[in-house]
Formats: sequence, structure tokens, C-alpha cells
Amino acid sequence: MKKFLVAGCLALAIALPRVAVGQTPQHQHDPKAQSADQAKMGQMKMGGMKMDPQMMTQMEAKHKATTERINVLMAQVKSASGDAKTAALADVVAALLDERAQMHEHCAAMMAK
Repeated sequence: MKKFLVAGCLALAIALPRVAVGQTPQHQHDPKAQSADQAKMGQMKMGGMKMDPQMMTQMEAKHKATTERINVLMAQVKSASGDAKTAALADVVAALLDERAQMHEHCAAMMAK
């Protein structure tokens, strides 16, 4: 049973996005690419949506805090053994699932606007 739980947790951890675990994003946006009109409005345009710079700052801070939290949890996984390692790994998976749910909730709220 214990081996099954560990295998299941590992499978979930591998299947979830790896960006949250500290890897770099696939691409980065060039800040010079924004037009002068957008800069004057103080908003960033993403597709058909305009984002407030304050909202962007909040999102970045939240992402950074979540990444740090997951890194701390992963350090606990690496240093633990036995049942403590299983529990620590479950905490990592729970944190990743929580982050994913928050992201989907945020995206749904943005699309509703």
C-alpha cells in the first residue's frame, strides 16, 4: 500500500507543470515590444485583454511566493526518509494542485470580465 501511495504521488508530481518547481519559463516577453500607446495607458495588453500594472505586480509576487513555498517543500522531501518522505511528497502534490486550482479560478475570472 505504501509503495502504491508513493508511486501515485510521484506520478502526479511528474504530470503536473514543472514551472512551479523552479524551472525557467519557456519564453519571456520583451518589454520593448509594448507600444508607446500601451505604456501611456499604464496597461499591458495580452491578446484582447488589458492588464493593470498593479495586477501584474500582484500576480508576479504571488507566483514568486508559491514557487518559494514549493521549493521549501521539495527540500523537505529530499531530506526526509520513510513515512516522513511520503508525507512531505504529499504536501508538495497538494501545493501544486492548490496552485493549479487558483490559476484556473483566476483565468476564469479574467475571461468573465
